[in-house]
Amino acid sequence: MTAFRVDPEQLEELAGESWRRRERLAEGREALAKAARGAAGEMDWLARGGTPDDRSRARAEGMLRQWGR
Repeated sequence: MTAFRVDPEQLEELAGESWRRRERLAEGREALAKAARGAAGEMDWLARGGTPDDRSRARAEGMLRQWGR
């Protein structure tokens, strides 16, 4: 059986790269999920007979209500 020497610093560096890669993938998945929810809301709005301009106006009015103006 052959024994391998592992440099602890190199192992730590590889683990850090793996962690950063997982974080980037998670951020990408979150961004895709947010975009999908937005697209689904837009399609629902249009399917109910709304127009893109109505959607923007309703969104702006909702923000103003939320901010108390």
